[in-house]
Amino acid sequence: MIADWRIEAQRYELRDIGSGNCAYMLKPEERGSEYPAWLCPTCFEQGVKGFLQFIAKLRGAGSIYRCSQCKSHTMVQGGPRWLCGEEASRGNADVDPPAQQAKS
Repeated sequence: MIADWRIEAQRYELRDIGSGNCAYMLKPEERGSEYPAWLCPTCFEQGVKGFLQFIAKLRGAGSIYRCSQCKSHTMVQGGPRWLCGEEASRGNADVDPPAQQAKS
C-alpha cells in the first residue's frame, strides 16, 4: 500500500475503457513520461495499485485484461478507449493498446 494514498489517488481519474468497463488512469496533466497504465477500480478503491495487464486477444470477442493484484478479469471489445476517449486500435489490433500507445 502507498504511504499517502489520498495524495496519489488525486493524480488519477476513472475513465471508460470500452465495453462498459472503467479503469483509473493518470489525469492528462499528471502523465509526463510515466508509462500509460490502467488501474483496477476495485483495488484502487482499497488504496492499492492493481495494474490491468493484457492477457489475450480473442478472435472476434475482444481483449482480456487481468488485475495484477486481485486477479479479476476485464474484457474489452474492439479497441479500448485510451487517452482523451480516442480509440487505441490505431495500427496492429493484436498489440496491447497501452503498450501500443507508449510506442507512438
